[in-house]
Amino acid sequence: MNPDYNKRNFLLPAGCKDLIDTLYINVPEETTVAQLAELLHQQPPKLIADLFQTGVFASVHQKLNFETTSKLAQKYGYIAKRKAS
Repeated sequence: MNPDYNKRNFLLPAGCKDLIDTLYINVPEETTVAQLAELLHQQPPKLIADLFQTGVFASVHQKLNFETTSKLAQKYGYIAKRKAS
């Protein structure tokens, strides 16, 4: 993917046309793939396939750390924030 730096939205996640389109989700420090799929409105197998591409081997009930969750959320146009405990 080669972004067009002449367009004002080149820094936004895929699918976002403007900064207002970026959505925030609150996730705990550790969350399962199934919980994250529900928050991102995606199917768990799709998230597992995305994780495999990044070198993370996970099952539906495996917990992910916040860094991994944040990267995966960003792929789908969301910004992950740590949930206050």
